[in-house]
Amino acid sequence: MRGALEGTLEGIGEGIGEGRKGVTPKQDKDGIRAALKMDVSLPNVLIIGDSISIGYTKPVIVLMKGKANVQRAKANCGDTIRGLSSLKKWLGDTRWDVIHFNWGLHDLCYRHPDSKEQGRRDKKSGTQAVSLEQYAKNLEAIVQEFRKLEPSSYGRQRPSCPEAK
Repeated sequence: MRGALEGTLEGIGEGIGEGRKGVTPKQDKDGIRAALKMDVSLPNVLIIGDSISIGYTKPVIVLMKGKANVQRAKANCGDTIRGLSSLKKWLGDTRWDVIHFNWGLHDLCYRHPDSKEQGRRDKKSGTQAVSLEQYAKNLEAIVQEFRKLEPSSYGRQRPSCPEAK
């Protein structure tokens, strides 16, 4: 199974979301619900993460049609704090052969309670939603949860962070 999918998802999602305004762009909201009928003869792939991963879910489903059952968490998984608290619900009881995860921009975003920007973003007056130290700890805890599931493979996507955000 691993050989059949190896390298297929490489580069998917890079650069998506750069310069976009909003937490979950309107055109990406269908990505939360996107899925194909499950074929029991194919490996199961889960895409899980913040709004960036929503943006590339539908293209991955199309790309992987006939090769894998691609699903994603039925939510914008937000930051890693939310990821840790909701992970078991999002994983459900499916046996995942591959888990692709992408968290980061929600953690690294600067927010201020008085900001009028969507998501209360404010790089000048705000504070980082999750410190880099806590972000690293949260990612490690998420990976430890994935290891308990013993999927064939799991991977992550390193998000690019636009300077203005």
